[in-house]
Amino acid sequence: MNLKRPLRVFSLSAVLAVSGIQASFVGAVHAADSQTMGSLPAGTQGVITEEVNFRTGPGTDFPVIDKLQAGTVVKLLSRNDQNWYQVQVGNTTGWVSGDYIIPKTTDNPNVFRINQYPTGPNFYEVRDGILYHVLGTPLVRTASFYVGPAPANFQTNTIYVRDVNYQFYRRAADGDQLVGTYTPPYVALDLRFPAKVQAADIDNFIQTNRPTSPLIGKGQLFINAQSKYGVNALYLAAHAILESDYGESPIAKDKNNLFGYRAYDSDPYGSAATFTSVEHNIDYLAYFIATSYLNPSGRWYGGSSTLMGMNKYYATDPYWSEKISGIMARIHTYNQAEYMGVSVMAVRAAKPAEPIVVPVSTELTQTFPAGTKAVTKDEVNFRELPSTSANILGKLVLGTELTAIGKGTGNWYKVQNGTQTGWVYGDYITINTAATPATPATPATPATPVISFSDVPAGYWAKPSIDTLVSKHIISGYPDGTFKPTQQITREQSASLLVRALGLGTNNRPAPNVSDLDPKSIYYPAIAAVMDEGIFAGYGGKFNPGSTLTRAEMASILVRAFKLQGTPVNNFKDIQNHWGAKAIGILAANGITSGYPDGTFKPDQPVTREEFAAFLAKTLK
Repeated sequence: MNLKRPLRVFSLSAVLAVSGIQASFVGAVHAADSQTMGSLPAGTQGVITEEVNFRTGPGTDFPVIDKLQAGTVVKLLSRNDQNWYQVQVGNTTGWVSGDYIIPKTTDNPNVFRINQYPTGPNFYEVRDGILYHVLGTPLVRTASFYVGPAPANFQTNTIYVRDVNYQFYRRAADGDQLVGTYTPPYVALDLRFPAKVQAADIDNFIQTNRPTSPLIGKGQLFINAQSKYGVNALYLAAHAILESDYGESPIAKDKNNLFGYRAYDSDPYGSAATFTSVEHNIDYLAYFIATSYLNPSGRWYGGSSTLMGMNKYYATDPYWSEKISGIMARIHTYNQAEYMGVSVMAVRAAKPAEPIVVPVSTELTQTFPAGTKAVTKDEVNFRELPSTSANILGKLVLGTELTAIGKGTGNWYKVQNGTQTGWVYGDYITINTAATPATPATPATPATPVISFSDVPAGYWAKPSIDTLVSKHIISGYPDGTFKPTQQITREQSASLLVRALGLGTNNRPAPNVSDLDPKSIYYPAIAAVMDEGIFAGYGGKFNPGSTLTRAEMASILVRAFKLQGTPVNNFKDIQNHWGAKAIGILAANGITSGYPDGTFKPDQPVTREEFAAFLAKTLK
């Protein structure tokens, strides 16, 4: 990038001070009174730095008019003593917290903002000479973690962001200013290089930071694993500390499993493998990482034998590699000379014994008549056994026709693809239910779901709605036989359910014009379909697939998806001036919602799986 001006940092407060208006920083979210400190010069503009609520008044107690996306240009009208700004967007006037606004200068209206990575609210800052990665915003911080010693040209009281190539920028009022490239000490290290760390270094670090840790005194086990399996001992120790909370997680304490091996989201504790000892676990994982992730021929090799390469497949957390690197740097300061002239280590020892894994049941709870067909609704893994930890025989593309043999435990189906027999998860196939199942003997009726969830008992308020959607093959559940009714639903999950409910085709859909979708995701075809149909829209160039769906967003997509009409009924006391008021009113007019007993709708509250099932079932009637 060709920078045409010197690096400068402007704050909104500083710019306003030039105009003779006092400014102050308030480091907490609270309701503010509406008294303004004065009008701003005519024509003063600002730019929204992150998605923020646009409210009717100066405080979080006031209703939300809309959400303003990063990059939105607003007209600044006035400011109060609580750092809230009265702004104008188009013809609408409202209030935004000053922590989400930077000035748009008249001499350089094209404010440059990088394509920040990772996505989502996050930034970097320097504290006591250390660079920290902060999750959240300067106002609302959810977590922070150690990255490494701050470069000499990084300053305190300054916000930094980075791109995917670890080029750091100073977040300035008139644009993001390039500072330079800084890669955290161990992020790009070949993990097949030997660490010069001593067992005492590991033990002392654990003792200092977690005096109660059962890992104290186990430092030599990581050194031994490095010698046997060719994986950096410092990395192994840091990984174990992060995943097991210093060895104090229930899985670590009860199963000697420091790395969460085979602990799946549906039942982490129950599915996690059990090892005979901590040493067995460290050795096994060292071998597994060396052969599967660090070896270029390995199944999960991510393009390099580094933390960045591992992060591609090992963890969905985009910050995982930085967190591991930070712990490594805290245990043993990075010294480039220690890795000069060293060679890649080899795997010298035999593969350790397999851990004890909860056996997978292949018993069929229901069999289908010969010739029963099934078709895939999305791309799905074709597995050797009914478990997400089982070997993958192949990937079945959308529309693959299968022969359905029967249903196993949870929501797994035994199917035949050509001459090969395997298992697929029920969420991704449609069974031809025209034929009556051979077993059990009782014939099924369309109104009776073939799935019974252990956490949705008889009499449960949402059970009729859940059963309705199950019978229509719109929803199923989790491999452990649960539905998890109170779990919040995400945008990508709701997109998938709507595709099934509407019977939308997913072939030949144009690529969505958003930047945060993975074409390899099982949800991608559904998202492409609902965006093509105009049911879903993006925000600021992103879809935010993993974000929770709010009740207002749910109302909006249901109205668009099913083309609901009617005179909006706005009897809810908390939706006045809310951006979703019209859609919520249309749902009420159609008898789909009546809100809460206190007369509210709670439009910004996340939707749970049971709530979405209830709304969708009512809409389908």
